[in-house]
Amino acid sequence: MANTSRPARLITHPTHSYHALVLTAAGDNTFLCDGCRCHGSGLCYRCARCDFNLHEHCATCPPTLPSFAHPQHALTLEPFPDGGGSSRDAAPRDCDLCRGPIKGMSYRCRPCGFHLHPTCALLPPAAAGSAFHPEHVLALVPAAPRPCSACGKECVVWRYRCDPCRIDLHPGCLHAAKSAVVVARPTRRTAMRFGIELGRRFRIGATLTVDRPKVN
Repeated sequence: MANTSRPARLITHPTHSYHALVLTAAGDNTFLCDGCRCHGSGLCYRCARCDFNLHEHCATCPPTLPSFAHPQHALTLEPFPDGGGSSRDAAPRDCDLCRGPIKGMSYRCRPCGFHLHPTCALLPPAAAGSAFHPEHVLALVPAAPRPCSACGKECVVWRYRCDPCRIDLHPGCLHAAKSAVVVARPTRRTAMRFGIELGRRFRIGATLTVDRPKVN
């Protein structure tokens, strides 16, 4: 029986109708997704002629999507045009999961004013096999002000949590190698400063590896 889950090698996409996009392995390099405007790694759909890239998920994400982070309504995929658009849609907005700025397409609930990066919508509500904490399954929960157990910076939005072990991880730190991490527990004043910085700057750049951890 054929493996129907294998991604297509060539696709067309309305955001780049000029040429077909080829499934490409970025290897150790990162790329800027021209759909959601977030950085990514691993597989992407690419037009080498135009240097146009899409996360595999952004290239194939459905027009509507349910989300555990907003169970009240389904979310709708919407574009965010460069340079604005209508006055209603041109206002800057942040992702309600990672608090990073939304610069491209996003999933949105209009009645509630709720937005997610497509890559954040991909995050699983529970994750096993974390390189940092492989002993237990971690749950994605809203963040209380706590430092990340991997990088030491404040978790000011959603985080992966192991309650029995009191482990908190940013989604981007889920697969950080424990041996390579030096945990610096910040003071209350430093934690507040980290919280402000992360609220403005934290991005989910490498989240595609969260949903698809490599298996040796």
